Amino acid sequence: RTNTTRVYRVDRGERTEIWSMKGWFRVAALADDGRHLVVGYDGNNLLPLDYAKDEVMLTFYDRGKAVRIVRLKELVRDFGHLQRTASHYQWGSYLGFDAEGHYVVETVEDRRLAFDVTTGRPVGK
Repeated sequence: RTNTTRVYRVDRGERTEIWSMKGWFRVAALADDGRHLVVGYDGNNLLPLDYAKDEVMLTFYDRGKAVRIVRLKELVRDFGHLQRTASHYQWGSYLGFDAEGHYVVETVEDRRLAFDVTTGRPVGK
């Protein structure tokens, strides 16, 4: 209703707001530290037929402040691999956090890309 994302700490049934930010997101994942939020593209794994290579696919936040954005052209190397559906292109999937706390996506090129949630930068895997 308020178009606000709020993060709470729950301790023994008591809820305390830690931070909040403007916006509501279809694709979002909060790191275990409660501080770092990863937001994905609103269309999830589907792009419109007239997609832009500069489309923002990931935004990394630290307590509601944007740290880094990742564009489609940083995730997909060869756009010929995009998979056409009846009305869209599929680019890949948001897999979420791995055991090390990195945020992971997988592309239609069978590439798994992991990102440091504190910086939004790719990590070597």
